[in-house]
Amino acid sequence: MHIIDGNNVAGSDLGFDLGTRGTEEYIIGLVTRWNEKGGGRVILVFDGHRQETGSTINGNLQVRYPSDIPGATDADDVIVTLVKELNNAPNITAVTSDRILQQRLRRVGVRTVIDSRTFLHMLRQPEPKELKPEKPEPPTEAEAQEWADFMGIDISDPDATNKPPREASSKPASDTVSERPDKGDSAWENFLKNSGVTKLK
Repeated sequence: MHIIDGNNVAGSDLGFDLGTRGTEEYIIGLVTRWNEKGGGRVILVFDGHRQETGSTINGNLQVRYPSDIPGATDADDVIVTLVKELNNAPNITAVTSDRILQQRLRRVGVRTVIDSRTFLHMLRQPEPKELKPEKPEPPTEAEAQEWADFMGIDISDPDATNKPPREASSKPASDTVSERPDKGDSAWENFLKNSGVTKLK
């Protein structure tokens, strides 16, 4: 479970105008998107007094304000009170960079605190793009002709694909060794003589 100091998260970015409805909506939108991916139960706390106090964004995300808690004067009081009421401090992760609030939370048993700037950076991470397999490029005309020549297919013939490929010639290539002549052949005698092989008697 996370309890988030909303104003402190917004304050970690100098571009935010703190205390405005637009800033709150932006933070709520980021946290909602993150929570929908499996962030678990989340309570997002802001300063101020809104008519929609205690509103539930979805089943796991609530937005709370000081007007929800009797005697609370700011978001810090709300956060500490909620931790006490939940009676589950060791399993709560707080998000704030406020050193004083961090000390108060540790005194009531919170063990895990995330820095607001780190948390905001995580919220802003873009969603991974779905990788689609690339469609292979068709062969060029030259490549097609080269493959057709290898397979013995005339690609200019419309029925070429229905014909069986040309069989390789059974004749020996011109550079293959010819059959050995008979022993009595003079060519065989000359071969032995020129090769330096001693003929056994």
